[in-house]
Amino acid sequence: MTTSIIRAGGTGVPGVQTTGGDDGALALKVGPLAATVEALSITTAGSVGIGTAAPGTEGTNVRLAIVGTASQQASSLATSDTNAGFTVRGNSSSGYLLAIGATNNSSQPYIQAVNYNGGAASAALSIQPYGGNVGIGTTAPVNKLEIAGGLYVSGNASYSASGYGLNLYNLNDTKTIGLAYNRTTSLFMDVLLAAKQFEFETNGTERMRITSAGNVGIGTTAPGEKLTTYQAGDGLHIKATNNTQYSAMGVSAGASAGYFDVAAGSNMLFTDGGVENMRIDSSGNVMVGSTSTNPVSSRANGAAILAGGSIVSRAISGGSYFGLSVTSGVNLYFYTDNGSAFVTGGNISTNGATTAYNATSDYRLKNNIQPLTDALSRVALLRPVKWTWKEELGGTDPNGEGFVAHELAEILPMAVTGEKDAVDAEGKPQYQGVDTSFLVATLTAAIQEQQATIEALTTRITALEG
Repeated sequence: MTTSIIRAGGTGVPGVQTTGGDDGALALKVGPLAATVEALSITTAGSVGIGTAAPGTEGTNVRLAIVGTASQQASSLATSDTNAGFTVRGNSSSGYLLAIGATNNSSQPYIQAVNYNGGAASAALSIQPYGGNVGIGTTAPVNKLEIAGGLYVSGNASYSASGYGLNLYNLNDTKTIGLAYNRTTSLFMDVLLAAKQFEFETNGTERMRITSAGNVGIGTTAPGEKLTTYQAGDGLHIKATNNTQYSAMGVSAGASAGYFDVAAGSNMLFTDGGVENMRIDSSGNVMVGSTSTNPVSSRANGAAILAGGSIVSRAISGGSYFGLSVTSGVNLYFYTDNGSAFVTGGNISTNGATTAYNATSDYRLKNNIQPLTDALSRVALLRPVKWTWKEELGGTDPNGEGFVAHELAEILPMAVTGEKDAVDAEGKPQYQGVDTSFLVATLTAAIQEQQATIEALTTRITALEG
């Protein structure tokens, strides 16, 4: 071992001592000769140690190792930088320095900018202030800051700009976005300047925005409502997890009309509190209060407006099966399509408490008007009867009187609808009906014929008695 000593004075004064070991290592010690302190070590591998005689043990291929003798706390740098393992200062008069150190807890190493003269433990730290990109987890960053891996940002729960975990500014510092974890439950993003909007883009094209008023616009830059979508076709499309059922609403640009749409073969339901009130089925039938297209036959209270134009309605016991509210005048028209025009077939009208059932009988709709003859002989063929309704129709008393439909059809066919013993495709009876109003003309003509006979007989009797 070779030792060299450089003294500044006597035995007790500071000096410099260098020691060369047999292995070629070099140690530099400072202090009084009797109590020198090793300040720097250089190993044969080229590692330099400050505060440690074995810099090679601090890590593989370490070239410079600095080890302090006390806890290197960044918070203590406000009044002294002696606790930092390594400091850099611009010059002796500069109040700012960069400190690098570690606490006794090896999990807390630090790099800290310090306002040394200001008595504050922190100062602004600039990275690449003169240009260049910063990469974390990557050796080839192409943006100002590029992170390969996870990013953890922590801030307080304040809504002020200083309280956000992450603030994003543009170059002229006129717009900023704050990102933070609010209190204990939610993550929030905020546009921090008044009257600014939150825009979402893909491939450089705006897709959605949130205005300062809280309105959301998709496909529009000026939403006037809480949610506005703007495009031809489905503006809103909601799909089920099975990827086949959906509901959509939108505007048809060609027809200038809004629409609601569901998947082919599906029903459109209208509910209140989870209870269905109305539906439109895939055939275009509308059902209110019932899911049946024929509430009468299915004994389900409700109404159905069928796509073909039919209306079927059934009410609760004691209610109306069909009703129209008009003070006076025509309540309901009936039309006949003759192939080229719709002709009024009749109507139901009211006048106060009087209801009239009117069949169209205008002379302008008639040709070849002739007196009705042979009425009395036809009336003589009629068979008026009385009957008891079958039990399923609600009667056991002899409460019916009139004519049997198929018998009347043989004499006055215009007074009868339907055919005898007819059934539908399911084998259910299609019952015949009778409109006795068609008997009025025949009975009137029969009375006239009878009156003419009476008058003729009266004349003869008078002549014989005279």
